[in-house]
Amino acid sequence: MKKILNHQVLFPVDAALESVIMDVLDHVTPENAMDTAGMMCGITGVPIETRWHAVESFCGAGNLLCDIFTDKEIYARLKKVLFSRYLKDGNDGTHGIGWKIWGALGVGPETGYNITGQSSALILQKETQETLKSLFAKIFENDRAVYAEIQACLEQTGTVSG
Repeated sequence: MKKILNHQVLFPVDAALESVIMDVLDHVTPENAMDTAGMMCGITGVPIETRWHAVESFCGAGNLLCDIFTDKEIYARLKKVLFSRYLKDGNDGTHGIGWKIWGALGVGPETGYNITGQSSALILQKETQETLKSLFAKIFENDRAVYAEIQACLEQTGTVSG
């Protein structure tokens, strides 16, 4: 498990992705609106949903990961930050934010989570662009908090140094 966490922690890509998202949202045009909406929807559909499913399996009562953690304090700390930042409903957890992003793009179960012409029209609006920037900023804030806690746990176990 330590090797997996080290790989994840040592190669953070959030800063680059955050920069790309903000830049793309600053340059939406009628010509690229559909592609931009598709990009935002894709980022929401894959990485955000993947986080949710991974954390669901990590935090679930019957998961296998709990049994391989010998340090229950570390497991509890990770479970707490992962649950609160990615899974918990009714807050600014990443999963709930994903639904807000889809909503801002006019995407949901009724569209099969696919963009439509409405998505293109919506993303051309400055209000939608600012909403998306704010929502993605919260996602990256969550990632930074999770990253910091994982790093602290690794340092506590002596796996990596600060």
